Amino acid sequence: MNPATAKARVAEAIKNSRNIVVVPHALAQMEQRKIDHLDIYRCLRDGAIVEGPYIHDIKSGNYRFRVEANVVGEIIAVVAELAECDDGFVIVVTTFKGN
Repeated sequence: MNPATAKARVAEAIKNSRNIVVVPHALAQMEQRKIDHLDIYRCLRDGAIVEGPYIHDIKSGNYRFRVEANVVGEIIAVVAELAECDDGFVIVVTTFKGN
C-alpha cells in the first residue's frame, strides 16, 4: 500500500469517529502531552503520512504509518495502524508533539 492509498482509506474510516480506536499507551501519551481526541482527529484528517505505510504485523495484516499535521499552531504526530478488516478501523498506537 502506498501513502496516497493509505491516506484515502484513513479518510474514509474516520468519517465515523467510532472507527478511531485509541490504545491505552496512546491515551497515556495524550494525557502526558496534552493532546486531545480532536487533535488526533484533525491530525488524521489533515496530516501527511511521513513514514510508512508498512505491514507491522504479518498475522493481522495491519499497516502502520506516521502522520503529522499542524494542529492549532503545533505539529502533532500520530503513529497509527490501518486495520485490515471490512470496518477499516484506525488504531492509534501513540502520539507526540514536534517531529
